[in-house]
Amino acid sequence: MNTRELQALYDLALRLSGVHDLDALLQDVVAQARRLLDVDIAYLALPGDDGALTIEVTDGSLGPRLRGVRFAPGVGIAGRVADRGEPVRSADYLADRDLEHSDAVDRVAREEGLRTIVGVPLRLRGRVVGVLMVAQRRVREFGGGEMTFLTSLGSFAAVAIDNARLITELRRHVDGAERAARVHGRMLGIALRGGGAEEVVRAVSAEFPGTVLLVDERDRPRVAASGGAVRPAALPAGESPAAAFAAERRTRRDGGAVTVPVASPHAYFGALRVAADAPLQDRDVRVLERAAMTLALVLVVEQAVGDAERRTAADLAEQLVAGRIGDEAAFARRARPFGLDLRAEHRVLVVETADDARVPVRLGDLVREHGGIAAPLRGRLAAFVRADEDVLRAFAATTGGTCGLGGPAAGAADLAAAHADASACVTVLKSLAREGACAAPADLGPYRYLLSGSGRADADRFVRATLGPLLDHDERRGTGLVRTADAFLSGGRHHTAAAAALHIHANTLYQRLDKITALLGDGWRDGDRALDVQLALRLHRLAADLCEEPPPHP
Repeated sequence: MNTRELQALYDLALRLSGVHDLDALLQDVVAQARRLLDVDIAYLALPGDDGALTIEVTDGSLGPRLRGVRFAPGVGIAGRVADRGEPVRSADYLADRDLEHSDAVDRVAREEGLRTIVGVPLRLRGRVVGVLMVAQRRVREFGGGEMTFLTSLGSFAAVAIDNARLITELRRHVDGAERAARVHGRMLGIALRGGGAEEVVRAVSAEFPGTVLLVDERDRPRVAASGGAVRPAALPAGESPAAAFAAERRTRRDGGAVTVPVASPHAYFGALRVAADAPLQDRDVRVLERAAMTLALVLVVEQAVGDAERRTAADLAEQLVAGRIGDEAAFARRARPFGLDLRAEHRVLVVETADDARVPVRLGDLVREHGGIAAPLRGRLAAFVRADEDVLRAFAATTGGTCGLGGPAAGAADLAAAHADASACVTVLKSLAREGACAAPADLGPYRYLLSGSGRADADRFVRATLGPLLDHDERRGTGLVRTADAFLSGGRHHTAAAAALHIHANTLYQRLDKITALLGDGWRDGDRALDVQLALRLHRLAADLCEEPPPHP
């Protein structure tokens, strides 16, 4: 989905969450599905006690025939969606022999002239609570974006339907109705204003005397509040992160505390825990569950927007370093809202680290603080940051990874060149067995000139002049004499160590060394000549590693 579609879905989700009348809500869902996807007809079926689905509302039908149609389990699009719990589409329903048909359902489909039909599940807490369908009276292909949009609408509709049902149930309890409406209104107001999770937790804490804590999907404290004010977030004394909430994912009473899951139909975000000063009544728990659902809606939207922003940042970074910009002015206008201002000087940080989920998060915090963008790029993490080199070096030291620095640079071409330098620095550090270090080009000593095109050309001429016969022999015969010479000289010219490093017998090593001497001449392993050969071997190895890097700037 693009940003416009995300905004439309966000606006619709907020509006649906505020509709408390179930009939009006169902009608609104199908009307919006028909309008936003530009289809001939939309309809929604809900399950009964016997497991059969009944079409409750329609929009765009030619008459009343479609409303009230029942689908036995497994029958038609609706039955298959309910059975599988996943989207189903048929390009030409009546001719689709892969589906289970019934005469009653087919007759209505024929009278309505339906051909292409798509159905998505309304899932809530792991079960299907309804099926949303759209249909066209001609064969039509629904693209991936449209399917994603319809599936997301179904997810929001499931939450909204459950919301409407919960509100209806709460209103049956006279003593708690007024409070539930007030709390729900306040939560909805926060969502409509685009408030985040912290604001929702603060609002909940104003309703329940005690401490309210939000933990994430791994039971890590995220935000806490009491009396409407944020306080340091921490697990209760004696509880470990593995203790407890994520494993159960259900409302739980534990002494004076109540924990409720914060989840959408497809994702678990964590749990909301209230350690109240007085025991909570059942109606209080229901209000808390309603707040948790509103919080889940806020987090769903935050996640969707965050994912879209990250994809855009990754796309911008890839276009920049690949030189696929075209109109630089247009690219600059597109990049500026995401933090990349081509007019300003940036430094580039490239990080190669183990699979540590904390590093991308912290890199995102770094660019938000100083300005710039960060994204996964070509198997590494890259950040274009408006910060001093000392700031980036200090950050790099905390990642545990191998880091390269480039810049400062402004403008698309120079920023791409700075990224190439930073990425090449990482490669050189790894080739020199300096994993975990951080370096800018100036830190690489004699290897710095390998980062430029002319430097690599000079290095290649030196390598050819020093090792030419050896390289040619390996290429013609498929032998490993270059690797043998490298292991021998790098290991201090100790025969036993070199043989062990190469996993060969000592006699084999002696034979190879004799062959190297025949090709390079006597004296290649001693004095200044040995230094030249060892330097050429290292440059050859670095050049092989760097050949996978983007082309360096001139």
